[in-house]
Amino acid sequence: MSFELDTFTAIQPAHFRVDADYLKRKRVLSGVQTWAIGQAIHLREFLEAMVDPKIGRDGIFPELVLFDCFACHHPMSNLRWQKRDSSPLGPGVVRINDSNMIMLRVIASHVDAALGNALKAQTTKLHTASTQGAEETTAAAKEMLSTVNKLVSKLASHNFAKKDMEALLNGVIGEGMRGEFSDYATAEQATMALGSIVNAMRTAKVISDAQYKTISDALNGAYDATAKDEAYKPTQFVDALRKIAAAIPKT
Repeated sequence: MSFELDTFTAIQPAHFRVDADYLKRKRVLSGVQTWAIGQAIHLREFLEAMVDPKIGRDGIFPELVLFDCFACHHPMSNLRWQKRDSSPLGPGVVRINDSNMIMLRVIASHVDAALGNALKAQTTKLHTASTQGAEETTAAAKEMLSTVNKLVSKLASHNFAKKDMEALLNGVIGEGMRGEFSDYATAEQATMALGSIVNAMRTAKVISDAQYKTISDALNGAYDATAKDEAYKPTQFVDALRKIAAAIPKT
């Protein structure tokens, strides 16, 4: 299921106003921290569902919400499979939805390199385990869950400053340039991530209003590329990422 905490928080009508009185009583997280923590919590819930025998399975069938719908759901004439470094699976294989894993890997690699490397290896291990059996998949999911739990507390206390936002923005774009967003689900998460980071940079005055407009104009290409799931073309999305990268001010 498609979800990203910062984006969905922005588009849902709020029941409060962040004014002077609110700021006296509560802490307001930046959009990029909401995005980061949201990725970790979402993946934690995802993995907990996967390892729960009552939720993760229905008889002999695994819970299909845990898998990438668009591995199957696109026209048969649209042959868009591409090899990905983080997935050992070939074409025609139903894949676990790893879009949050990729986003969290970008975050973890910047905040804690060791945990980022662990998450990368565990993602590949989980994909491999999914072709071997339920026991292997559950074991791999539990291993990743341990890493994610460490990241939740680390991200909650991390202060995302200018250098963090710039690194995460370039990190998401870099994953796309390496072909990690060949699937619609990953491209959709990347688009929401880029929007969250860029908005947070503007709020924190890391970029000017003019720079924000330039990046936002380029970001429209990513929104266009992910507007229709069945019409998604990875090459179009990569072209959009190149334009976004070119629009980012060089420091």
